[in-house]
Amino acid sequence: MKITKKCCQCEVEFTKIVSEKSVKAGLPKYCSLSCKGVYQSIHKRGSNNSNFGKKWDIDNKEKQSLLIKSKVDDDYRQKAGSANRGKKFDKNRINSMHDHRSRESYVRSHNENTRKLIGIKSKAKFTAEFKLTMRRHKEETGVWIPLELKTDWELYKAESNWIDKMFNHITDIKQLSLLYETKVFHYKNNRTGIVRDHLYSRYDGFVHRLFPEILRHPANCQLIPHNLNAKKGSKSSLTIDELFAKIDDYNAYWQEHQMCLEKIASYKNGDRWQRKEASE
Repeated sequence: MKITKKCCQCEVEFTKIVSEKSVKAGLPKYCSLSCKGVYQSIHKRGSNNSNFGKKWDIDNKEKQSLLIKSKVDDDYRQKAGSANRGKKFDKNRINSMHDHRSRESYVRSHNENTRKLIGIKSKAKFTAEFKLTMRRHKEETGVWIPLELKTDWELYKAESNWIDKMFNHITDIKQLSLLYETKVFHYKNNRTGIVRDHLYSRYDGFVHRLFPEILRHPANCQLIPHNLNAKKGSKSSLTIDELFAKIDDYNAYWQEHQMCLEKIASYKNGDRWQRKEASE
């Protein structure tokens, strides 16, 4: 049903389609998610939050888990997707679904401080134990290929891949200008864009059993157009000694810099990359 109400936060009248159940419940109404967020951040904090101090114990969590699992069978899954099954979501259909509401009513962008906070909490979450648990779950459900079924090259290629966006570690003016002019490569929207390239290639690193942490150092990264990277293939643009010298001369911050220096010393002493067992 369509109702006209005054927003609890900004007190501006708005028209909105809501369910009868929602109206009967007498819940506060807001003209947008932004107003709802502001209102709740003021009036629903701490002890004013209906869930303040409440925490489920292990027994309640297990009971709820069993309850939900008991409801989700093949019939339930079939019904869950029945509303739009077989329907084509063309532009006309999408527009008809959104014409009655503004974009601000269902989209809320995080500010810079919130993004940073989310990033910090996300990094803290992904501990070694968490990653191991996640991998086991993904392997058991068939989403990920078990490590023991992967080849040495597949493991090495993944370990030597970039662990950061790397763009903020590039200082060369020509490369930064290229990034500004052509933007980042996208297989559909920007096929002429730039990509990150390993100066000393991962393939050569694998052949010589170079520790993968060394290959993902910013000193081994350059920005080049996608077509040039495709032509370059697995060829290296410098030697191992030249790469070691670039890393040794690197004076900016890199989270793995000290580790790389230790890996380089270890490599020079005769140590080489070896495949880790899945349990390690």
